[in-house]
Amino acid sequence: MAKNLTRRVANQSLQLATPSANAANRSTKPEKGPRMPVLTRLGSALAMTAALATTTIGTAGAADYPSDPFPEECNNKSGCVSGVAHWSNRSVTVDVSLFDDRNAGSTTVVVDCHTANGYYKNDTRTADNERITGHPSCQGPVGGINKVVIWLVANVDGSYYYVDTLYRD
Repeated sequence: MAKNLTRRVANQSLQLATPSANAANRSTKPEKGPRMPVLTRLGSALAMTAALATTTIGTAGAADYPSDPFPEECNNKSGCVSGVAHWSNRSVTVDVSLFDDRNAGSTTVVVDCHTANGYYKNDTRTADNERITGHPSCQGPVGGINKVVIWLVANVDGSYYYVDTLYRD
């Protein structure tokens, strides 16, 4: 009987070492949660990469465009103007604060936009017995706007008063 018991123990040891015996014991391993399909995991990875790239590019791009302020200038006839030019890829937007005195006529700010080839076009804002804010702008052609000349016009007599010239850096 001792030989029989030894043989039985030896057979059980062999069974535990075989792959079929190990398959029965797999339930003792810790279970993982449900796996995401490969396409879902790939899509999530691509979305995260795109979001990170957009954030990085957006932050860097905004810092590349300069702004140029100009102080308040008055024409001693009808009004005053001050503001800031905001340059972008091919265009410029000038945020202005325009004041018109309580006299005859109104006051207009004229923003002349120039490219490397010279005068391109202008945009205006007019105040009549009030202070207004405005955003004259010029969308430029390929190569963009690189200079603006700002004028103040007393509409009572049509006289132009030079305010400032701003250049894109």
